Amino acid sequence: MAYDIGGMLARSGAATGQLMGGGIADVGAGIGGLLTRRREKQAEQNAQQQFQQILGANRNNPDVLRAKGQELVASGDSNLQRVGKMLVDEATRVTGVRTAKTAALETSGQDIQREAQRKRAMQVAMQDKNENALVALRAGALDPVEYLTSRATSGGAETVSVSPGGALVDKRTGEVIYERGFKPADTDAPKVSFVKTKDDNQVLVFEGSDLVNTIEVEGDSNEEIAARETVISSTSNTLQTVKEAKETLRQSYLGMDPGGISGALTGLIPGSPSHELMTSTYVTIAGKEALDEINRMKAEAAKFGSRGTGLGQVTQIEFSALQGNLAKLNTGLTVERQLDLLNKIEQKLESTRRIASGENPIDVIDFNEPVYIEAGYVKEGGEAYYFAPGGKEFIYNRNKEAFVPVGG
Repeated sequence: MAYDIGGMLARSGAATGQLMGGGIADVGAGIGGLLTRRREKQAEQNAQQQFQQILGANRNNPDVLRAKGQELVASGDSNLQRVGKMLVDEATRVTGVRTAKTAALETSGQDIQREAQRKRAMQVAMQDKNENALVALRAGALDPVEYLTSRATSGGAETVSVSPGGALVDKRTGEVIYERGFKPADTDAPKVSFVKTKDDNQVLVFEGSDLVNTIEVEGDSNEEIAARETVISSTSNTLQTVKEAKETLRQSYLGMDPGGISGALTGLIPGSPSHELMTSTYVTIAGKEALDEINRMKAEAAKFGSRGTGLGQVTQIEFSALQGNLAKLNTGLTVERQLDLLNKIEQKLESTRRIASGENPIDVIDFNEPVYIEAGYVKEGGEAYYFAPGGKEFIYNRNKEAFVPVGG
């Protein structure tokens, strides 16, 4: 029997080659996967190390942590973005802890202040030999501030009222009857911040740690960011005062509400809600300094609100409507009318803040308000139109972020 020795060797060599080739390929794939995992692990270690370095230098400064984190998130590098997200999350955590501690301290301070007021009122009641008031104060059935205020005013003493940070003072003795602390700032709304991209063509808008808007920059990005931050800061401060005013309107003085005839009368009595509104809160919202601030905001808003035919005047109309409502505030109006004006003021301020935060004015503004219709705007079926002086018609184009001629 003849054997094909050469063919057998050839087939055997081929099989061995296939086996070895497959084994080498598998080994190569295994080494490649191992190297990839090592690189990923190294990247994670580098990210953690960088995070710890930045955290160590700014552990007690959540604003810096948030700013650095947002800058890294905007870098476009996935590893840096990972570090940035960790920093923003840590800033949010630290801020939450601080807010909780501050609230606890404020509550403790308020409790101490209330107890001091109660003891002072009891001393005065004992001096006056007013047994009924003393019993009521001990039982907590009589408000100490109300008792001290009514005693001072009914006794012919002159008093002055100085809101947030001030005091009610008996001018006969110079004695401080009541001190009012500063009200803590509202922390419900997330902080708005801006970060430029590396190419300087866009500005990223963050609310807390969330990216909410991207703004295409046409001019100087630093100037635009500064303008937007000015408007947001001013509107946020005024919004807080408006909320305080609405809360004050819900209070009464000796059974009389701070509106209409009773509001006009009690507005002359220091310590009453209507007096606080007229001498402090409404001055903060609508006084000369407030109007000057609004004019400054109008100028800043013009720097970022000029894009597109007819669009530049949108925020200016909002400010004009805001000033019109501010001028009407008065405790001689009914409480309902005052609340209505404050709600309108709040809505205009909120709209302005949202536009400054990068939201499209077309989505924020109610163009069916009379003030916009008179200015040549109308919104129908989701489309916004602008009728310019001279009869030319424009429609808002979302792709171009501008009003364009109808049919043009």
